[in-house]
Amino acid sequence: MFLRKLLLAGVAGSSLFAAGAMAADLPVRAPAPAPVIMAPVFTWTGFYVGANVGYGMVQGDRVGIRTFPANVFVNPVQGSVDGNGVFGGIQAGYNIQYGSIVFGLEADAQLSGIRGTATGNLVNTRASIDWFGTLRGRLGYLITPNLMIYGTAGGAMTDVNYRWTGVAPFAPLRASNERFGWTAGGGLEYAVNNNWSVKGEYLYVSTGKNRLVNVAQTHSTLETQSFWAVRLGVNYRFGGPSGPVVAKY
Repeated sequence: MFLRKLLLAGVAGSSLFAAGAMAADLPVRAPAPAPVIMAPVFTWTGFYVGANVGYGMVQGDRVGIRTFPANVFVNPVQGSVDGNGVFGGIQAGYNIQYGSIVFGLEADAQLSGIRGTATGNLVNTRASIDWFGTLRGRLGYLITPNLMIYGTAGGAMTDVNYRWTGVAPFAPLRASNERFGWTAGGGLEYAVNNNWSVKGEYLYVSTGKNRLVNVAQTHSTLETQSFWAVRLGVNYRFGGPSGPVVAKY
């Protein structure tokens, strides 16, 4: 009996030893890799809206008096309207980024305080640009992923108020009209984060020449309301990444 129990215990011990040896030969399963958290991929592509404030200047708008409709000079120089003033408004646009190149389209509308006067020996002249707006294409190059230098050009529209008061026989002249022209310039825009950016911009706006006739239709002047403007702005871009991107394996 004793021998029988000893034999059974030996067999059981051998089985356990063999099972342990087989388990030791099995490959150990490596732990699953942890998710990798990457920084958001920044892009300029998307819609944006913003606001701006700036300063504009009109220089060298010479005031001359001609007969109407004969268009003969009475006095070629009655002073020069050199105006200036602040303006402010809003803008909206859309960008598409391809590598380091950014294409865009932007529209803006401005309320303006650009005003100027000229004093002559026959008439005194006052001119003002009450508002203006532009629709422009933009072409930018990324100096860094967050800093863009760009050029811009397109169409412009201005509202000009123009008047003179003078001695006889020069009846008063009063005119208010919307003018169409062109604009071109450039600027820098810096993305502070995924959604907000700030910019500085220079524009030259030209609406050509326009003949204005006084109320008595006896005399006229050729008005040129071209001006340059510098402005600072801030934009909010929609649809940018707002948090870390988790890559799962």
